[in-house]
Amino acid sequence: MTMSELIEMTKRLVEKRDELARLIEVLEREVEKIKTKWGFKDYEIENCSIFINHRWVKNKAGSRYYYYYLVERDKEGKVISNTYIGKNIPEGLLKKIRDFRKAKAIKKRIKKLKRELKELDSKIRYINRLLKESLL
Repeated sequence: MTMSELIEMTKRLVEKRDELARLIEVLEREVEKIKTKWGFKDYEIENCSIFINHRWVKNKAGSRYYYYYLVERDKEGKVISNTYIGKNIPEGLLKKIRDFRKAKAIKKRIKKLKRELKELDSKIRYINRLLKESLL
């Protein structure tokens, strides 16, 4: 590889790194908006899951009724909380669950992008070292 090709490759990698850094920043701001709106913590987003479960209950007459519960679980599957909702699920709660899942997906994507960013940085450092050695 020639010196000019190495320099050009470095420029492309630096541009890609800067683009990734900007994207990560935008995604982190989005997660922060969701966290402040609902009061989620980073630990909850990364290590918990939230979903709605329905259970049936039999009354004294023998009829079945279904009630909804908000279930929160940790990574291992242990139930953190099991909150009674009632017969109808409020729209605000559905929005909260959607936002939680969105934040969780964004966090996962940020983690992947940060790995890519780290790889790009190491490639850029390697090419810069090659360029320095060739100049000496």
